[in-house]
Amino acid sequence: MSPSNLPPLKQLKLPEDPVHFAKTSSLT
Repeated sequence: MSPSNLPPLKQLKLPEDPVHFAKTSSLT
């Protein structure tokens, strides 16, 4: 459990993540 692994996890929780996910879902 490295501290570096925490930042990426928090970025996923960001509101920008859902937006990016929706764009990927629309692509498929």
